[in-house]
Amino acid sequence: MRIENFFTALKWDNELHNISEILHSQIHFQFPNITPYDILVAIYSIQMFLITKKVQEENILITTDMHIHSHFSIDSASSIMDCCESAITKKIKRICITDHVELNPEINKKEGNYFYDVEAYFDSIKQARDTYGDKLTILSGVEIGGGPHYYPLEYEKYLQLPYDFIMCSVHDWYDSMFASQMAVHPMPLEESFGYYWDEVYKSVCYGRFDALAHIDFPKRYYLQAVYEWDKISAILDVMIEKGIALEINTSSIRKGMDEPMPSKELLDFYKKRGGKYITLGSDAHYAEDIAADFGIFDTPLIEGLIPVWYQGRERKV
Repeated sequence: MRIENFFTALKWDNELHNISEILHSQIHFQFPNITPYDILVAIYSIQMFLITKKVQEENILITTDMHIHSHFSIDSASSIMDCCESAITKKIKRICITDHVELNPEINKKEGNYFYDVEAYFDSIKQARDTYGDKLTILSGVEIGGGPHYYPLEYEKYLQLPYDFIMCSVHDWYDSMFASQMAVHPMPLEESFGYYWDEVYKSVCYGRFDALAHIDFPKRYYLQAVYEWDKISAILDVMIEKGIALEINTSSIRKGMDEPMPSKELLDFYKKRGGKYITLGSDAHYAEDIAADFGIFDTPLIEGLIPVWYQGRERKV
């Protein structure tokens, strides 16, 4: 392949185009024996640096992570202070610590979620704000699972607490089995997803939360999804009517998939139904994963959508 072809492929915009031309002329002049691969690597590295810098300076998308777990979740060992330090290092401006609360008592028994200490959680949030508040906005949040419509009295207790942000998720949808158990269950994939979409619909109809987390969550374990568009239409229509935001969750990429939750296909469908509001979350269970794979947001993936965050249960843009 001729060296010029590499530069043609790399001219993404005017700013990077100019850098490509400069490097092409200068490097090729001073090092006539340099290989096209060497120049490609050099330009790619510079482009990635500029893109990251540009996003961090100009784009709120990369600076707000609304889905992070700390050691107040059974499946995380990172302290809230660890999360703050990681976010500051990555030049993140806002984080929301959204630890698990599973309302289903059967899931609680299996997963040990009864250990969630809400008073200690808010004490830790206050300590973090006192320590890092001049460098980072630290939001309090919770990820409610287990179906609030099944446990309204328990759900009400959490609604009365001073969270900035409440997410709802569906982690179990058949016989109190978690997603990882369902993925090895003999139930056909299509049937399992059918039960899942039904539970999501019930949750959004009950509502009173700010965002729906990882809407096509089972695919993180099945590594594929079954989209029942009639059921999904009903879910999205209720969300839009109630003002419930749709989360884009990048944890599936860390699990080896090439797309977030939801997929671009589902996001495009959300837009066609009239959906606007999205939250962005890494679903980090380790401090180092905060804002992981947020580079996907500097793509056409979220064109036409409005990233939002919440403070005092009020939507912010």
